[in-house]
Amino acid sequence: MTKIFTPLKAAALATLLAAAPAFASDEVIAESGLTLAQEKQMAKDVLTLAFSPELTLEEKTARLPEIINKDKYIQHNPMADDGLDRLLGFIAYVDAEFGAVELSIKRVIGEGNLVAVHSHYKFGPKDERGNAIVDIFRFEDGHIVEHWDVIQPIPAESQNPNTMF
Repeated sequence: MTKIFTPLKAAALATLLAAAPAFASDEVIAESGLTLAQEKQMAKDVLTLAFSPELTLEEKTARLPEIINKDKYIQHNPMADDGLDRLLGFIAYVDAEFGAVELSIKRVIGEGNLVAVHSHYKFGPKDERGNAIVDIFRFEDGHIVEHWDVIQPIPAESQNPNTMF
């Protein structure tokens, strides 16, 4: 029977594994200049800040530039436009149209300079079931520079016993 791992092969494998990037680690510095843990926290912060019923639009306007790059912000949601000023206009519309938005973040997933946040949103008191939403953010130079989202209304009935979260 042939040995698969000789001491030399084992040492070479250990060296390769030690040099490999730690993709699962939140402490690895991403292309954005932040750790993955910092990117995840900023992604959660931007959502809770944008939809916080305790903050006025003026407070949101003052704090969002700390997270979002106002000159480079690219928006892929067809209901909003590029640029931080346009995003603030969209947030003002949501505040006026729905009042308090109930946001419950369920999980945050990140890799490299991308972070996805899976959340349960309820837009106002009439929105009984709400929506399952995944917001995806791209980071660059320590700020969010791009946003996508996928929105799925929560149906009254399901073909399976699982929740959407």
